[in-house]
Amino acid sequence: MNKIVPTLEDALDRLETVAYPLENERAKEAYGVDSAIAKQLILRQELEEGRTTVVLIREHLGY
Repeated sequence: MNKIVPTLEDALDRLETVAYPLENERAKEAYGVDSAIAKQLILRQELEEGRTTVVLIREHLGY
């Protein structure tokens, strides 16, 4: 799950120091292999109104 943090730098740091290590342990236990940070999607701007939807859930999910 994605989490909201103040800056892009904070988000990338969180990816590498929090989410990835937890996901890597899960992958090793489930599949016997390491995980990898293979794809990242960063939306900086959308010119077409209504094209992107962000859903915020007030619940603790994932890492």
